[in-house]
Amino acid sequence: MRLVHRQVALLLDDALFAAGGDGLRVTFAIAKHRKRSSNEATVTVYNLSKDRRSQVDKQGTPIALEAGYEEETSLIFAGTVKNVDHTSASGDVITTFVCADDGGATAKRINQSFGKETNVKDVFDAVISELDIDRGNADEVLNSADFKKSLFDYPRGIALYGNAMDELDRLVRNAGYRVSIQDGRLQILRPEDSTTKEIVSLTPSSGLVGVPESLEKGGMRCMALLQPDLLPNDKIRIESNKLTGNYKCTSIRHQGDTHGTDYYTGIEGTPL
Repeated sequence: MRLVHRQVALLLDDALFAAGGDGLRVTFAIAKHRKRSSNEATVTVYNLSKDRRSQVDKQGTPIALEAGYEEETSLIFAGTVKNVDHTSASGDVITTFVCADDGGATAKRINQSFGKETNVKDVFDAVISELDIDRGNADEVLNSADFKKSLFDYPRGIALYGNAMDELDRLVRNAGYRVSIQDGRLQILRPEDSTTKEIVSLTPSSGLVGVPESLEKGGMRCMALLQPDLLPNDKIRIESNKLTGNYKCTSIRHQGDTHGTDYYTGIEGTPL
């Protein structure tokens, strides 16, 4: 894929709302991590009409941002709107969306008791249902042999009360796993695991920018031309004069501006 001719599309409620390729200026800053708290994005659109601005003041509206290049765009963020603000500066009217990708799941609560001889999978299913979020890879993990080996049932039953995401985090940690939310979908993995996606190769000719930086414990930090598909726990291969190796992404930061110089992805990773 040629990394030229930027394309950005903003969707609200699954309908196209603004497209950077049509002349509107769209900027975005997105931070993604492996923690159980939500990832967040700030998206700004310049000089929307008054009628269009009047349509976007509802909190909780589903929002998605697609970004990439002329030959291909990909989902770079999906979540809900937390706040919308309209300001004026230097003759521009600027609409700013502050968004989170958990769909409110990290604030959901659970108050449920399970009787004697409860199967732990039933407990997992109840907590995930309470979160009201896309199950992501949860079913694949729950049905895997490795996950089942690390589980135990509750012969005396169990009571869950409090934050539902806290309870899910506790359950998966007891099994040796970790949970996060990525673009509105659960991601459950062991700390040493990476996603099953194909490894992404970054070289100076395929988007690597500047010189990668070595971090403690064999980690690295690098910058690349925008890589919208990358998620935490994805695999990348870095090839440069200073640093070559395979890594697992631990944090991702996307920065973009259809009318400026920013169109980059910052990556931190640990060695595979």
